[in-house]
Amino acid sequence: MKIIKKIIVAIIALIIALFTAFMVLPLDNFIAEKAAISKGYVISESYKDIEDRYYYNRLSKLEKEAYRIVYASIYDFPEKVVVPSLSDDEFKKVFCALSYDNPDLFFLDNKFTLTSLGSVNYFIPHYALTKEDYENKIQFVNTEAEKIIIEANKFTTEYDKELYVHDYLASVCQYANNTDKMACTIYGLLIDGHANCEGYSRTAQFIFNKLGIKNHLVTGMAFNEQGVNEGHMWNVVKIDGKSYNLDITWDDYSFDEKVNNPDNSPSHIYFNISTKDLSVTHEADSDDLWAECTAESYGYFRNKGLLFSKVGIGMENAIRREVIEVFKKGNRSIEIAFTDIDIFNEGFNFLASSNGKMYNIILSANEQVPTAKIDPEQIQYSKNEDNLIIRFFFVEK
Repeated sequence: MKIIKKIIVAIIALIIALFTAFMVLPLDNFIAEKAAISKGYVISESYKDIEDRYYYNRLSKLEKEAYRIVYASIYDFPEKVVVPSLSDDEFKKVFCALSYDNPDLFFLDNKFTLTSLGSVNYFIPHYALTKEDYENKIQFVNTEAEKIIIEANKFTTEYDKELYVHDYLASVCQYANNTDKMACTIYGLLIDGHANCEGYSRTAQFIFNKLGIKNHLVTGMAFNEQGVNEGHMWNVVKIDGKSYNLDITWDDYSFDEKVNNPDNSPSHIYFNISTKDLSVTHEADSDDLWAECTAESYGYFRNKGLLFSKVGIGMENAIRREVIEVFKKGNRSIEIAFTDIDIFNEGFNFLASSNGKMYNIILSANEQVPTAKIDPEQIQYSKNEDNLIIRFFFVEK
């Protein structure tokens, strides 16, 4: 009888010890990984595209483990996922990293729940779409993205591929200043044809990832037309080993209701711009998000021969050549840049004053391209003194 009592006491003690261990010991990492593996998920120790997972690389070791576990299962729309023990703030970093690294996760709502039972911790995702709805939408997205990728890959350099993607996305999308949740996704831009800054940036990221162009999202603030700071998102891209800021939203003239853009062609003011120059109007949430963008701005204008440090016949001839090419393509605008504010003002007067040279440039271009029929009396323009860029818009007779 005494032996039986001893056995019972030992069993009870063992149960208490196991329960105590379950409740207080750091078993959560082991439990989380084993729970995922038991369901058939492969928990990657690393990723082939590890360098492209910018926000993953900013996490702590334990946060990275949580990222890998959630990423392995989230596309199956689980009700909950066992994860390592993290504070709410730590897991928010994980959740943001997952979102900012993976633009195709647009089925996730921006809310989640963390809960625990003893040493077992659960991430409970909130979904914006059903699995069936998402699978239909991502199929449409991939079809449209593949068309862009095929066209972009006709170019041989990273710069030209980036330029094609920039121009295409800005030309097919209408800026959406509303609360439609799809407007902040790749689906909103590629399928619905309208997006806000988040939609532009995530779509560019999605396409660049497939093209092998290194990039990441930047969150921050930007001054609107009223001079008020508001939340904003843009991209950092690495082209030929140099990093630049890229803001497709602000290069889409549908964003600016005051401008009558007759050919719907994008601007290139915010195409490959340095942090020094962009910081006039933008501010990143963290300096290290865009600190690497130190290369010279305005490569687009330099490559086109439209960055001017001197006003005169050389500038006039360069603009005439570009206007003729623009008319041949059926476009109706031209953008030019200047190296300093004095040249900017002098150049504007040289071209657009009452006896400015743009009038004669249009007459000459009309002779070279008879189908253009541009009215030299109806020249419109948009001046950007912050970036020393002028855009001229041409109207047909």
